[in-house]
Amino acid sequence: MDSQIKLERNLKSSVLKASIICGVIVLLLNFFRWTLVEVLTPFLEPLLELAVYLAFLGILVWSIVYFFRTRKRAGIKQASAPFAVNLCILILVLVVPFTKITIKLDFRMNHAKRMQVVSAVLNGDMDKYVTQKGGRGDLIHLPKEFGGLSKGGDDIMVFKRDGHVLVFFFTYRGILDNFSGFIYSNDNEKPENDDFGGEFIELEQIEPNWYWAAST
Repeated sequence: MDSQIKLERNLKSSVLKASIICGVIVLLLNFFRWTLVEVLTPFLEPLLELAVYLAFLGILVWSIVYFFRTRKRAGIKQASAPFAVNLCILILVLVVPFTKITIKLDFRMNHAKRMQVVSAVLNGDMDKYVTQKGGRGDLIHLPKEFGGLSKGGDDIMVFKRDGHVLVFFFTYRGILDNFSGFIYSNDNEKPENDDFGGEFIELEQIEPNWYWAAST
């Protein structure tokens, strides 16, 4: 009997630890998704997500099986602990807008430096860093002191039309028209679909002169 109780305790400890560890990984994956996309590329990051969620699903099933096998001997409270952890993680993933939270944090934390870049663009001080002109707009490679303000290579795009100037900072730089980021509009005019050669599926004003946009 003692050996059976010890075995059940060890089993509970294992499934509970696995639930907590995998749950933390799932939450971190959701919070740092776009950073991982930049590091791993849009081709490899989904494979990581698939592996993590398959592991989470396996542990979720394990916790359910553990509950039904031990609920009578260990009690409902003890037996349901691992499943409760997994259920909480699942609810957080479904309810918490991780992407919106990370976007707002990124915008607030880097606002001052991005405004420095915008001022330099409007003053013409960034003209010497232009690497490509025309097309979707002028592509400017930011100097080292502004590194990290635009994902996917520290490049920004500048689009000009009849005195209207838009400055695009990437938060995700995908393939062709698939990209997202922050747009500064010098006259607060709302960006249009033809700007930067994309078609915006999301366009939201964050504050005066600043927009969040996603194109696909």
